[in-house]
Amino acid sequence: MAVETPASSEQEELAERARQAVAEAARKLVLGAPGPQDGQEDPDAPRSDALASLRALAHLSRAVEECATLAARAAAQEGAGYPQLGRAWGSAARGPASAGPASSSPHAPHHDRYPTTRPGARS
Repeated sequence: MAVETPASSEQEELAERARQAVAEAARKLVLGAPGPQDGQEDPDAPRSDALASLRALAHLSRAVEECATLAARAAAQEGAGYPQLGRAWGSAARGPASAGPASSSPHAPHHDRYPTTRPGARS
């Protein structure tokens, strides 16, 4: 039997708000997408609302990965280590390979892009 703690309740609420924000962002991307010009149809254009939404979500996913990588770099430069990066990313940090956005996507940069020492620390 799982006991819901305030932290898990907050995490669930944050996750739900994030899902809603992503769905809204995808909807806005789809609505703002340019239509066919001069009667010429793009063969790669989505043929349904679901495909258009999927295409927008794919772009959002890549954008989130890029933003997460930048945020992880900034946090590392401010002194965060792998355990802190892992907790912020929502994963159990067992080492560099699980320390955040670098390990969550095949498209994300390798984990060696994250500093292994804190600024000013001796190697």
